[in-house]
Amino acid sequence: MGNFSRFDPTQFRIRAAGVSTVETAFVLPLLLALVFVIIDLSRYFGVQGVSSQGAQRGIDLAIKTVNLEGSSTDPDFVRARTRVIEEAAKLPAASLVRNWTALGSGARFVGFSGYSVKHSETSAVVQEDVAAILLRPGDECVSDKAGTLHCHPTVCPPANAACLALHPGARAMTASDTIENLLQSDPLVIEMPVVYRSLLPLPGLGQFNLTGLAAGYREILTSGAYARPGEDPPPLPSNTPTAVPPNYTPPPSPTPSPSPIPCYPACDSGAVLDQCANQNFSCARCVVGHCECSNDCHGLE
Repeated sequence: MGNFSRFDPTQFRIRAAGVSTVETAFVLPLLLALVFVIIDLSRYFGVQGVSSQGAQRGIDLAIKTVNLEGSSTDPDFVRARTRVIEEAAKLPAASLVRNWTALGSGARFVGFSGYSVKHSETSAVVQEDVAAILLRPGDECVSDKAGTLHCHPTVCPPANAACLALHPGARAMTASDTIENLLQSDPLVIEMPVVYRSLLPLPGLGQFNLTGLAAGYREILTSGAYARPGEDPPPLPSNTPTAVPPNYTPPPSPTPSPSPIPCYPACDSGAVLDQCANQNFSCARCVVGHCECSNDCHGLE
């Protein structure tokens, strides 16, 4: 009888457990990585959506706010711009960050220190940190923190080659342009840069720069307390009658039909019908107040 190996259930269980342990060691990290990727992507798009929604809320206020047409050094303009920026930052500040310098829930504002806004020949610098920038047509901004140029995407400041290179489709502001006229044809823009920190500890996945961006056209107010100075309301429809041509002949007025005169006694009474029967007629019809005998009885009263 030849030699044969005896089946050992204990050794089989030990080997099966070892294989399962090795498989778990490979699969479990992949599953955890997949979960982190899903969570990270949801947070990434959430941060992008919240920052964009915040910028849109700022634009919704900007298109209805007065004093945004003034000079960059005008105190009324500065206050109006501050209200718009605060409105834009309200939702992201409450949803994403605890403050502008801490990472908080994985996102923080880039912030603009020394927010320098130039429009035409004027220039104004805001020293405090702000979370977003409001760009009118012809505006530009350079942050002291990042040193990055931000300018309006459709109308660049005069003789600004860097802005034209950044936005190839834009045009340079000319001497004949005014902010009032530009706001009727070009939008207001809000940019809100946000830094997002990824959950995945992988090279190249540390931080991402996102930008909440929104644009809107200014509402033209022509009357009321918030009407723009110099704006004329649209002309009202004229009540002046239209001139009549000299050879015009009016169409003839239709002649009214005479009202029917009723017959008395009625033509369908027995006395009238008997009289018509004696004259070899079968019926009677009412004609202008009197009865006439007839053999055509269709449509009689």
